[in-house]
Amino acid sequence: MRGIHQHLADQWEEGLEGAARGQAHIVDEKTRLRAMLVSQSNSVTKAEILLEIDARSNPEFSAIWAEVNDRWMPSADGFEDDDALRSRYLVKVLAEGWWMHDHVHEQAQTPAQRDALTDQILQMWE
Repeated sequence: MRGIHQHLADQWEEGLEGAARGQAHIVDEKTRLRAMLVSQSNSVTKAEILLEIDARSNPEFSAIWAEVNDRWMPSADGFEDDDALRSRYLVKVLAEGWWMHDHVHEQAQTPAQRDALTDQILQMWE
C-alpha cells in the first residue's frame, strides 16, 4: 500500500509541476496556489478518494502526502488573524471540495462548467 500512495503522490506532484511550469521551490506562492486549483479542478476517482481517506489513518501513508502538501498547499497556521492567509487557505478548501464534487452531488460537472468555475475562483482570489 505504501508504494501505491507514493506513486499517486508522485503523479499528483508531477501534475502540479506541469500546471505551475516548475517545481514548488522555484515558483512563487501565487503560481503554486493556481497549480493546486487547476490540478484539483479535475474530478477524482472513487478509488483515489478512498486512498486519501485511508492515508489519514496511517501515519506512514499520511506522511507521503504531507510531503507534497507542504510544498504546494497553503498552511492553516495563523489564518485566523490574517486576511491574505485566510484567502489562500479558502482557495485550498474550495479546490479540495471541488476535487470530489462529482461523487457527493447528484449532478457531475461538465468540463465547460469546471473551466468556468476555475476561472471564477481565480478571479475572486486575485
